[in-house]
Amino acid sequence: MNELIHPKRLRLFVEEIYKNYPEVKNHPDYRFYYLYTDYPEASEYLFVVIQYQLFDKLSKDLNESLGLYKEMFGFTESTILGEDDINSKIQKQLNKLSDKIRGTKYTSVFYEVW
Repeated sequence: MNELIHPKRLRLFVEEIYKNYPEVKNHPDYRFYYLYTDYPEASEYLFVVIQYQLFDKLSKDLNESLGLYKEMFGFTESTILGEDDINSKIQKQLNKLSDKIRGTKYTSVFYEVW
């Protein structure tokens, strides 16, 4: 991971996931997204988006670990989402947030982690 782009806690979080679930690192059906916002308070999120609703044993185990790791690394939320969820629900929320904080001192950052 690029140390200049990814915050240290995010790098450590993702490294822990890759250490325990190496098969998701280059798996085409698992995509990792990071969200940071400081409105109304600083919050960090890690979403794992799966292409298909494949809630097999790997996905269930990974989702449980994401819940545990979020506490360890101080994230607000970390979970697996379906592609439809990220495209509709999260994107709509991000658009509303961007409209609300545009031109203010607040920030919102959302990008894919790889």
